[in-house]
Amino acid sequence: MNEPLRVRRALLKAAAGVVAALGLPAWSEDKTIRIVLPFPAGGILDVIVRFVAKGIAGPLNRPVFVDNRPGAAGVIGTHIVQAATPDGSTLLFQYIGLVGLPFTQKGANYDPIKDFAPIAIVAEGPAYIVVNGSVPATNLAEFIAWAKTVPNGVESATSGPGGGSHTWTLLLAKRAGINLLPVPYKGGAEQSMAIIQGDAKVLISNMSDSINAQVKAGKLRILAVCSERRSSITPDVPLARDTVPGFVIAGWEGLLAPAGTPAPVIDSIAAAVKQVVADPAYRANCLELFSEPRFEGPAEFAKTLVETTAFWKSVVNDLDITPQ
Repeated sequence: MNEPLRVRRALLKAAAGVVAALGLPAWSEDKTIRIVLPFPAGGILDVIVRFVAKGIAGPLNRPVFVDNRPGAAGVIGTHIVQAATPDGSTLLFQYIGLVGLPFTQKGANYDPIKDFAPIAIVAEGPAYIVVNGSVPATNLAEFIAWAKTVPNGVESATSGPGGGSHTWTLLLAKRAGINLLPVPYKGGAEQSMAIIQGDAKVLISNMSDSINAQVKAGKLRILAVCSERRSSITPDVPLARDTVPGFVIAGWEGLLAPAGTPAPVIDSIAAAVKQVVADPAYRANCLELFSEPRFEGPAEFAKTLVETTAFWKSVVNDLDITPQ
């Protein structure tokens, strides 16, 4: 055995001994990493997480794959990671809706702060209010006026009870004084198809490639962006809060691990993610999807989770929502 190999094996053995002594799961050098996405393929989250998965494989020196596990507005896939061994081999890619589900679904049965270890935020995707081209409105004020004339309410494509787009639909309906009818779909791709085909008339969600293409084709129309300030990606799109005061949705997309995952494992994955977010190709990819590249490490992400939880609590109280 050559000397470098002998030294390397000795170091690995020593490290394994330390891990065992501390009672921590091993950060296996050759273990495949699975990133669970609790939504179908084809949506904006799917596109972004696949770029992230490909990007971190090299720095971490191990295979990384995305496992789509849609259902129950994200609860099914989230539960898979919640129950996974906290060794860094099973991760969760989620968005702001992760925090909202425990407030709205009895079956959620998880605490986003206590049951998950935040790794990194990778992008911020503001929600947009988009309508089918048949809707006679070019701005949010006109849409509200039109919606008040629709006898049985306006169909709104959502991700299902408890999901972000569902809650945002209810919130807009209440604050604008209109009747919106949430129609559930499995994920972003189906929601996009519904509004493109006219089965739904409005969608409040992060932008997707398919939606963007149909906006450019004139078949869909963006009425407003639901951020605190105008997005650098769509500087000409007005703010929803200028028409409906307080209607602001701060959207983030990030990577988490099961609670109890060792800090060195979290930090090593976060370092790899940081490299991806700094990659010009990744940044260009995000901008094409109407998402702004943004990195927050474990500590910053943990703070954001707490702030997001407070936001969702206020929304749930405002809407008087009880878990279903």
